[in-house]
Amino acid sequence: MPQKRTINFFYAQMKRDEDCRKRLRQVIEKLLVHQQNKDRKRKMSLRDGGELQFPIVNEVGSYYFLKGSIVRDQFPEAFDKKLDREEMFEEEINPDKGVYDESHMVLALSEKLDHPMIGIESTLKGPKSGDVVRFFNRLLLDLQLPEPNEFDFKPVFAFKDLEVLDRIYEENVATIHAKIHYEHLATWKDAGISLAEILVAAQKATNSEYVEIKLGVDFVKKKKRHPVNGLFNTFKQLVYFLKENPEARRNADKLYIRAEDVNFGNKLRLFDLIQQRVASEVEVDRRRPTSQYYQSRELFNAIKERLEEDFRP
Repeated sequence: MPQKRTINFFYAQMKRDEDCRKRLRQVIEKLLVHQQNKDRKRKMSLRDGGELQFPIVNEVGSYYFLKGSIVRDQFPEAFDKKLDREEMFEEEINPDKGVYDESHMVLALSEKLDHPMIGIESTLKGPKSGDVVRFFNRLLLDLQLPEPNEFDFKPVFAFKDLEVLDRIYEENVATIHAKIHYEHLATWKDAGISLAEILVAAQKATNSEYVEIKLGVDFVKKKKRHPVNGLFNTFKQLVYFLKENPEARRNADKLYIRAEDVNFGNKLRLFDLIQQRVASEVEVDRRRPTSQYYQSRELFNAIKERLEEDFRP
């Protein structure tokens, strides 16, 4: 069964004016050489002790399909559901083994786009945009340019506070999704907004550590769609509350609005009110029914399709 994956898009830029497409091609070529030679530079150590590498790098026309993996030495444990006990994975005692988390990304260098762009799958523990930028900048140093330069990824759909209200009309709100730890609900308790009342009441009724709710309407229905004015008012209250209470934004785990974006042809987007940026969603299958990973080819093609549909002039 296909699962929704969130994709964040960034403009690829350089701090000093230069041919960014050319430099990106050169660093990818440098990466491929390091991989072929099994050079240590094909990996980059991270602050948390993990290592970032790119086990998949495929060139498809003016696009590069990349799978970034972070390999760590900290293992999870399995659980025996019959005996009700935790068990250690055998691989944990092998120093050559590790646990990896991945993110799929597509680098678009097509001249048909106004800027080079990269779409990156949003994951909890996989490589983030900042990790990729640092990796690319390290490869850029290998080019020994006449003058130092750096790459920079700028979020395409970033917004500030109330700007989001100009992009979502009343009839366009599909879902509101929030998740907050009970210790942080104090910030919301006296907010005087309907979403806060629901969150506080749910935590009080269940005494749960986290409260996660999802409110919405079926947007597939074109006729006789359920009224969305209540959702829009809840969303509007939330935006004004976050503007006046930035601590509430920092302490939330999830604050998403799924709505049609009037700035981009009324296409459904995922508005992240914590990161203050907008993402796209794609649907792909898992590699196996019990796997936590997704079909790479499907994801690559879906991200490429979004880039072509949403950003070509």
